[in-house]
Amino acid sequence: MTALEFNQDLGNVLALLLEYPGALRVLVGETQAPGPDEFSSLGGKKKTITRKLMRRHGGNTDASIIAAVISRTIESAGGWPHIVKMSRQWIRDHRDPWKILTEYFVFVKPARRGGINGNPFDRLAERHGITADDLIRLVNSFPGELADAIIRGLAEDREK
Repeated sequence: MTALEFNQDLGNVLALLLEYPGALRVLVGETQAPGPDEFSSLGGKKKTITRKLMRRHGGNTDASIIAAVISRTIESAGGWPHIVKMSRQWIRDHRDPWKILTEYFVFVKPARRGGINGNPFDRLAERHGITADDLIRLVNSFPGELADAIIRGLAEDREK
């Protein structure tokens, strides 16, 4: 597997994690990550992410195979302690985007529908002075950016 493929796999695993209700707490080390079986079941909610992840691994979307690929990817990324360490570093380096992402994943994503006060997605973008397109880009790019940081951290740790 190339470095780019590993980066894409890790980004897809992180995108799946973000389907987990306690994902942000997992990333900052406040709660334990879901187990491989629970993690792989998140793929049913995001079939596109699962297909992207499994394309390089034979295309089989059987839950046990997905769980094995996720486990192997997390282990190759230094395990959860390294992922948490680098997530915390990313947060320190990106405080404003993290604040927006936190609000999105805690308040907006679970709501996913407008109400009497309008669309919570649009209100979040407006509150932070960004466009809805910018918010979409931030949310969509987060797993890949975090994967980049995690992989850079592995390389830095090896150099020490």
